[in-house]
Amino acid sequence: VMGARVHPAVEEPAEGTRAEKTAAMTQALADAFAGGIADHPEDWHMLQRLWLDDLEPRGESA
Repeated sequence: VMGARVHPAVEEPAEGTRAEKTAAMTQALADAFAGGIADHPEDWHMLQRLWLDDLEPRGESA
């Protein structure tokens, strides 16, 4: 069964530099994701290698 959740929009803070606003909005998005992950951790996984240490060196193939 597939489902989706739509969260309220991430609002731009009224004050702060562009970098501070970006950081606050990014954190708000991460917090929303964290809630979903905490509620249903079995649904969260990566289908591909994510970390550089997991990648094969160039020139090698699986």
